[in-house]
Amino acid sequence: MNKLFPLSAERHAHKLWQRTQNWSFLSQRSLLPVVILELPSACAAMPLAFVKQDPDRFHLVAVLGTAQDRSLAVGPMGQWRPAHYPAMFPHIPCPDG
Repeated sequence: MNKLFPLSAERHAHKLWQRTQNWSFLSQRSLLPVVILELPSACAAMPLAFVKQDPDRFHLVAVLGTAQDRSLAVGPMGQWRPAHYPAMFPHIPCPDG
């Protein structure tokens, strides 16, 4: 597993942020949490559902696949297929300092 470091001026002064091009880390997720701010673009790009968390709570999720541990939203080369990028993942921390 990658070691994560908090952001610091000394360690990260010459780093830059890029949107990930390889989404294969989501290839085994069939459900993905959706936050209210992304609802307008998410509902236009992928099916959404409510998942029961406990007797009184439901969570809004994007349905990425019909089989458990298999996402149809990620292509064979790790490309993200839907038009909407999940709000939960575009800001992945900088691994390895």
